[in-house]
Amino acid sequence: MKTPFALLCSKMLLWCLALVFMLSCRTTITIDYPELIDDIREDTLLVIRNVDVFTGEGEELLRGYDVFIDGERIAKMQPSSSLETGNYKVIDGTGKTLLPGFIDTHVHVMSGGSSPWAKIGPSPVHNLHAWLFSGITTIYDLGGAAEITKPLQEGVRDNTIYGPDIYFTAAPVTVKGSHPIPALKELNPWPARSFITSNLNIIKKPEDAKKIIEGLVEQNVDYIKLICDELPPGSPFMAEELMKPLMEEAHNQGLKVLVHIGSVENALAAARAGADVLAHAVYRDKLSDADVKFLKEKGVKMIFTISGFENIDAMYTQKYKPKPFDTLTTPEPILGPVTGDNASEMKEAPVMFGLAKAIHHYIGDYEQNFDLLQKYKIPFLVGTDSPNYGAYPGSSLHQEMQTLVKYGYTEAEVLRAATSDAALMFLDKPDFGIIKEGNLANVVLLDANPLEDIENTQKINLVIKRGQVVDRTFEK
Repeated sequence: MKTPFALLCSKMLLWCLALVFMLSCRTTITIDYPELIDDIREDTLLVIRNVDVFTGEGEELLRGYDVFIDGERIAKMQPSSSLETGNYKVIDGTGKTLLPGFIDTHVHVMSGGSSPWAKIGPSPVHNLHAWLFSGITTIYDLGGAAEITKPLQEGVRDNTIYGPDIYFTAAPVTVKGSHPIPALKELNPWPARSFITSNLNIIKKPEDAKKIIEGLVEQNVDYIKLICDELPPGSPFMAEELMKPLMEEAHNQGLKVLVHIGSVENALAAARAGADVLAHAVYRDKLSDADVKFLKEKGVKMIFTISGFENIDAMYTQKYKPKPFDTLTTPEPILGPVTGDNASEMKEAPVMFGLAKAIHHYIGDYEQNFDLLQKYKIPFLVGTDSPNYGAYPGSSLHQEMQTLVKYGYTEAEVLRAATSDAALMFLDKPDFGIIKEGNLANVVLLDANPLEDIENTQKINLVIKRGQVVDRTFEK
């Protein structure tokens, strides 16, 4: 009989073989990655002088502060002075804005962002670099293979892999025939798709909940993800009587639960069952006052991923055009096939086409939905579902923030949702997301004030991750 360690090694080997086969069956691209500056180490002393600070809390900037960084952490903050800084390396912050490193609350490290017809394989390491380049210093992975994501998490933490800090769940819990099974089959060739879908957590009856959650806990996940969505339209979705025991078991284990939803029915069922966070808000339905009032009473938070839906709608109408920031981190072979008339190929990808058709039908209701969500002050977090078609690693977070401001949220609300509020999504006492003494030195220095114009988040002067200055240059 194999030991638990031998079984784990065997499973890891199978996953690696499946991934290699998947990549070999698809067109792959070669890209260059940014690297951290070699002479900046964890014990480096830095001071950002005379900088305006958005701490991640409140509505205003702290004007003209000195922020001292010692190793991985923020050592001191004080009004700027002309006193000598000793051994601290000085970074001039005059006219600039410092804020916490951004947090993308909905990513998939193992995804590639390719359309089904382009069939370009993923590069998890490139994704990590793209997020870091874009000022994202923490990500929450919402579905993948723990056997791959866990080593990436550890590699980032010990500085053998460059990227944002990773929190993760393993494969999501779903029901037979439901999302993401059809999408994975459309995106991946046989036999890789058969292997990948066979490793999903499928719940058939309430009694399965305990075993499923215990299995996820053994994989050292940071939270649990469930799927409750008819994607593609007409497919089965998880019933409330299956969600409830899963959530009870997860909460008993001290883990919060996020539920991927699509309709009002999905959202209400997930909230009744005890969900902590709803992903994708309600992207294919129209909310009512009563619906949103109920969600408020249940205390759920929402991740909208709204910019991705708008991009998919633009692809559906063959009007999509990548944003300038997209082209900084995402290769043309991924962007090209969904740009303009090229997106007509979508009709040959029934899952994506069905999703796009549903979004196109309901996109006119989004403004009313957001009005209600703001009326009842439903707490929200900034997430992108990247990499995915229409949502690209790094750049999509900036587009998401712009889109949320367009729908009526203030710049301060959106920035908090991408920093301090996001840090609390699954953690009770995070040491990141707020600029304060003792917290991790995960910060972004901007050349302009994002409270005046949210597009200023793209004007990145410097990214510092755990006290290390990131070299944001992509090698040629």
